[in-house]
Amino acid sequence: MYAVRAGARADVLIAAADARVAAPESEIEGLLGDAAVAVRVGTKAVIADVVDAAFVSEEFTHVWRTDDQKFVQAFPGKFSNTYGYARDLGEAIRALLGAQNLKPESIAKLALQSPDARAGVDLAKELGFDPKRQLLSPAINTIGSAGVADPLVALAAALDEGMPGDWILVGAYGEGADAVLLRATDELPRQRSAHPWKHALEKKLPLPSYEKYLKFRRVMDLDEPGEAITNVLEYKELKQDIRLYGSRCGACGTVQFPMAHVCIKCKQHSELSDHKLRKQGTVFTFTVDYLVQNIEHPLPMAVIDMDGGGRLYLQVTDFADGEVGIGLPVTLTFRRLHEGGGNHNYFWKARPVR
Repeated sequence: MYAVRAGARADVLIAAADARVAAPESEIEGLLGDAAVAVRVGTKAVIADVVDAAFVSEEFTHVWRTDDQKFVQAFPGKFSNTYGYARDLGEAIRALLGAQNLKPESIAKLALQSPDARAGVDLAKELGFDPKRQLLSPAINTIGSAGVADPLVALAAALDEGMPGDWILVGAYGEGADAVLLRATDELPRQRSAHPWKHALEKKLPLPSYEKYLKFRRVMDLDEPGEAITNVLEYKELKQDIRLYGSRCGACGTVQFPMAHVCIKCKQHSELSDHKLRKQGTVFTFTVDYLVQNIEHPLPMAVIDMDGGGRLYLQVTDFADGEVGIGLPVTLTFRRLHEGGGNHNYFWKARPVR
């Protein structure tokens, strides 16, 4: 923010993501959620001006995980909410409002990170805000506490609903607190995303069992080990496997994958060129593997006809029971494929379009 304001940077992309794992059946397991958010800070097509910010640094143990622990630890409850969350974030918000000579009623959208469903409401009341009118429903009510992504999720929700001229106050908490004050501009309605953050919630795919949840969290790690991928192979196949290039025949126009020196259709070998594949297609045919040891079980394997040419044989992910079928529209997503040689190996998977 300050780098852009000072002219040291023209554009800054801020990304925040968290996927914290709690011990199975622990008190906080049901409170945690995952999220990823990206925000651009710049000087063109600005939808909200960053007016001011206030920060509080405080040593207070609330949620933590040491470097050798797999599971997040926490001291949830009223004491942590009162002497950690409410004290620190309340101090930051009061300082911010005081510096700008604003009253709580001046704020149109109050977007607070909240450690539980009640803490944000209680803090808003304590500071003089009207929770029903000003406070946005915290992410913990829908996706759970998403850690470092929470404040930006709250900001996205505020911008989805805000109007030009609105004062927006965003609050974040953790080893202290941050409060940021923004003013929505006239560009907001024109630049507003066509896919608000609630759109992602509407596309959610419920997990059918607690067992699958534990697999997805890697608490139960049941993937079949794969072969080691050497750096020589990675280097040679980077363009094909990661950047998703196939070959296009200049004679007959056939697109094929993997990259080849001979056209699979007309057999000519002098006019093939590199061709970047699209990431959308449809299922040509598929099979379901009931024996593979994988977090997706049973595992659909599908032959995908890509839009614009090319055919790939891929795992299918993020599917509902009975959803995979011939003609299903899919998009490609880059995911972990298996572990081999002590490393995570990644490749493309097909995900149903919803």
